[in-house]
Amino acid sequence: MKDKLNEILRNAMKLLSARDKELWSGSNWTEGEKTIPGIDDYSVISANVYSYSCEILMRRNGGLFVGICASSGDTAFNTNCLTLRKTGEDTYKVETRSIQHAQSGGHSAVIKAEFGVNRIVGVEPIRSRILSGGGAAPKRIFGRHPGFVRGCFAW
Repeated sequence: MKDKLNEILRNAMKLLSARDKELWSGSNWTEGEKTIPGIDDYSVISANVYSYSCEILMRRNGGLFVGICASSGDTAFNTNCLTLRKTGEDTYKVETRSIQHAQSGGHSAVIKAEFGVNRIVGVEPIRSRILSGGGAAPKRIFGRHPGFVRGCFAW
């Protein structure tokens, strides 16, 4: 019984230490591929969009991480979509799109956006990837994150 409890506590600590872990930071990633060690161990990440000074929670959807960031100005409101498309193990290609919503009611076409990422943090680890060899673990130690983006506007 004591060994089982110790295993549960060790695994809980592994999961907690994997949460909110900085996976990458650096110069502004606006195009191309980047290998980010450990990113495939997460179902949810947070990306800092440098141009808009906002954090985007991005949820894994197959081989994609997808998130939306909004910004506003005097005459328009922008909706910006950030997608990280899996191209290899721990390797992703960044894709950015934006649409402008004018206060007068008109909209621009969807365009390639001029923003990028300068920091990625692992938020919700995938238990089976963090806990090597399986083992006992608490059934659920993290709360659900409401409001995740389930998709992004098409381009």
